[in-house]
Amino acid sequence: MKFRGYLELIESVKDFEFNIEINGITYKVIRDRHLTQKRAGDNKPKDFNMSKSKYAKLFEEALNSKMDLSKAFSITWTSSNTRNNIISAVLKGSNFEVFGAIMNSNMDADKLYKAALQRIHITSL
Repeated sequence: MKFRGYLELIESVKDFEFNIEINGITYKVIRDRHLTQKRAGDNKPKDFNMSKSKYAKLFEEALNSKMDLSKAFSITWTSSNTRNNIISAVLKGSNFEVFGAIMNSNMDADKLYKAALQRIHITSL
């Protein structure tokens, strides 16, 4: 394993639930058990390169958007390695319930979870 991959693994979120703070407000992020299931041929969870700070950045962008976060929404971004990523969630009260993730895909960002109608693309994470 390359050093960068090692750093991503140790930084990755392992808790099913954790708190983040955005603009002085505390939100709880709840990761669906589906996210922690291993992918075929790989022992990493589906959101393996996400950290608490990355989740906070994504959800801050979502809060600043014009999307209705009480309905399912998705956020896409392109990593420095030109791979596309997507996180899908819904905001219930002060809980972000994350139910889907695709990391490091070579598919176009708009084709990831293409049925997801509420989506934004951010330029960097």
